[in-house]
This record gives sequence, C-alpha cells and structure tokens, in this order.
Amino acid sequence: RVLYRLRELQGSETVYFVEGEKDADNLAALELTATTSPMGAGKWRPEYVDQLRAAGVKNIVIFVDNDLQGERHSIDVAAACFRAGLETKIVHLPDLQEHGDISNWLDYGRTASDIHALVGQTPILLTVPVPITADQSRKYKKVEPDGRPEILIEGGGLPSQINEAELALLNHPASESLFQRGGILVERTRLPRASVQLGVQRSAGALVLRSVPPSRLVDMFTQAAIFKKWDSRMKAHRPIDCPLAVAMAYLSRPSWAIRPLSGISEGPTLRPDGSILETEGYDEKTGLLVDFGGVEFPAIPQCPSHEDALSAISVLKELFSGFPFVSGAHRSAALSAPLTGSIRRSLHSAPMIPLSATAPGTGKSLFTDVVSIMLTGREAAAMSQGNDEAEDEKRLMASLMSGDLVLNIDNIEKTLKGGTICSILTQTAFRGRILGESRMLTLPTDILIMANGNNLELSGDITSRAVLVQMDAGIERPELRKFDID
Repeated sequence: RVLYRLRELQGSETVYFVEGEKDADNLAALELTATTSPMGAGKWRPEYVDQLRAAGVKNIVIFVDNDLQGERHSIDVAAACFRAGLETKIVHLPDLQEHGDISNWLDYGRTASDIHALVGQTPILLTVPVPITADQSRKYKKVEPDGRPEILIEGGGLPSQINEAELALLNHPASESLFQRGGILVERTRLPRASVQLGVQRSAGALVLRSVPPSRLVDMFTQAAIFKKWDSRMKAHRPIDCPLAVAMAYLSRPSWAIRPLSGISEGPTLRPDGSILETEGYDEKTGLLVDFGGVEFPAIPQCPSHEDALSAISVLKELFSGFPFVSGAHRSAALSAPLTGSIRRSLHSAPMIPLSATAPGTGKSLFTDVVSIMLTGREAAAMSQGNDEAEDEKRLMASLMSGDLVLNIDNIEKTLKGGTICSILTQTAFRGRILGESRMLTLPTDILIMANGNNLELSGDITSRAVLVQMDAGIERPELRKFDID
C-alpha cells in the first residue's frame, strides 16, 4: 500500500496529513500538498514513513479529526514521523463540531491563509507524543438524549471500556437487581411458574438468585449505555450492541463494584447485632436484601414485653395444634423451625429439623410447607435424596446459589447422613460444585434445612446437628384427617 497522492509529494518539504481522501483533495485544491493513509483512521503502517522520507518530505503537519478515533490516529502518525526525524506538528482545528474534519472546517469560508496562520501558531513536537489516556478520552464521551452515556469500542481499549460499562450499569435501574455473591454475579428474579431447576423444585413466585451469564450481561450493558464503533465507510461512529468480549472480560474480573449480597429476607428479621430490620431494600450493614413482595407487616415493637412473647407463642401453638407431635418436647422442637427461619440470615449456623412419622400422610411435608409459607409466603423449595452424596451435594449447592431460605429434603427413604450436609449445617460457607457444571463455588450457608421420612434414621455426625421432630397420628390412615386450621 502507498500513501494517497504519493506522486504529488515528490520534492515537497512540507506535507499536510489528513484522515480521508476527500480532505486531501480539498487541501490540494488550495494548492497545499496533502496526503492520507489508505483505509482511514487506525490503519497507519510503518512503511508510510519511508515513503515520506523517500519523497524528500522534511516537515509533516497533522490535522486532527474531532473525535477519539481521530485523536488516537494523529498520535500514531505523529509518533512514527517524529521517530523518523521529521519535523512534526499536531494541529487541532478550533471551533470544529464533534466528528468534524478539515473539510468541515473549510466549509465555513476559511482559506489557505487561515491554515498557514494556524499552523504557524502550532508548536513543533519536541518529544514523542504519548497515547491518549482514558481520562483524556472522556472529553469525547457524550450522553445520549435518553441519559445513557456513550462508550466507544476501539482496539486496545478493553479495560477502560469495561470500567465505563460498569459505571453506566451502576447508574442504571437494571443494577437494582444485580449483586455479587460467592464470587459470581447474580440477579434477583421471581419465578413466573412452578419449576424444577438443578434438582430443586420451587413454587410460582419464588424469589431466587440466578447467576448472570455473558449473554444476559450483554443485554444489561446495552440497556445502560450506547456502544458505538467506528464505521470507515460512513466515516462516523455507529451504534452497536455491547460486544460479548466486554461482558466476558468483565465476568472474569476478580471483583466488581456491584453490591455484595449475603442473603434475601422476605419478612422482618434481626441483624446479627440484635437490631430489627423491617425496612424493604438493600441493607448496607448486613448485605441483606429485604423484599416483602407487596405484603404489609405490622410494626414490630422495639422492646417487646414478656406478655408480647407469650401472645406470639400462643399464636404459633394454635397454628400447629393439628399436628400429632408425640410429646410436648417434640412440639417445642417443631416450633423452633419458624423461629429459627425468621432470623436464619443472621445466625452463624442452625441445626437441621427433620420430621419422622410412623405412617405416610401424617403431615410431615405439610408442616414444612406451613413453616415456609410463614417465612416466604410460599411452599418450601424441595429436593429428593440423590443416588449418592455427590449428587446430594450438587442439589444442595443449587439451593444455596439460588438463595433459598427453607429447603425440604422430601420423602427420605435411606439413612440420612453425609459430610456435605454436616458441613453446610455447621459452617458459614460451603465450597462445592453445581449440578451439571464443573466450576467450584463458595456460597453462604444461611439456609434452614428441613427433612422428612417415615421411620427416619439419622447416622453419623448429623445426629448432633439435627433437632428431630417425631409425629404419630395413632390411626391407620392419617391422610383422611381434617384440620381445624387450614
């Protein structure tokens, strides 16, 4: 490839360098020797300097187009010419509109004399020009009429493009549902219908967290900002969707400015310091997201009396009065489930509450669902025992990743044991794999695990990590019973 109008450069000591062929022709019409590199901005090649020197050029004057692409291109050309020993000037045209060039500047009746005057006022480069920085490039950023910032996609600018995309997202409503948890980005959402995901069954309307894939992040970034890329044919920046590379590189970063999330509470709860948390929204002190889902709760007294406590426990006793606990001790153990669940997000750990009965239909699953309805307004998320502990681990991890408050291991037929579930019951975080994936995640264990089975057997360390509740209806077909409270 050769410089445009190379023959006209022969014997010219001073040459004017512009960004497009039209610009070079317009300067030539003013009897000024001008050239440009083929293919426009960003296409400078090292051999072009050799062509200038072979033509006898000693001085190069570079006119800068008024955009980020033009600024960077002028610096590339100037650096190459300066290193080759050419006397180099970079000229910024005054009063030039955005994305304007020398032709636009001449359209206002300016002449060769104006150009000579401007060039005469421009100092010669004394050092190699440095590449434009991210801070300097901000003067070229503009805000669209809808309030979204403009992000220019150019080679070599990925880190700054990611920073700008994150900032745009943080200032956009889409970020209200976005959090980081366990080293991954997650998005809060409600299930439109009952579903089974990664081995865990949930009711319609369940409030869950799902990991954000690159395709979803592309969507969110595109909502938050206007991405543009230089089009050499249009000689202008045109809108594009957020490049997938920006989303993938962002997700690969070790940390983000996105808010950390410790868990979700769908009702009033306590902070670890004992203070009451009853205001919806994100709680900066704990990292908890409080979402009542449209439910209005009565005000909670800051200093409840002994009578208040007795009144509350009587309500719980009445609600569970139809369940056939084998003794008062087992009823007390059962009542610990809703009390534990209401503050589970602030507890270091909590025991599992398994329910055992002598016959099917006694009310084991119903009890768990009642507890979950009290805490979340829906039936409990449920999973069945896997074929082995590895499968159990992946289902438990899926529940932790989704942020479930109550998980029911339903209809257990084998002995309940295993190191995974014991670790989840005692540690504040657990590291494991998600079902169907190979990646390892470390997630909070702030979940109330319940389980049920007929003649349920516990084995190993789990016996010291569980509060067993036993039921016995004392009749042959307990499923035919009717409850006073439904």
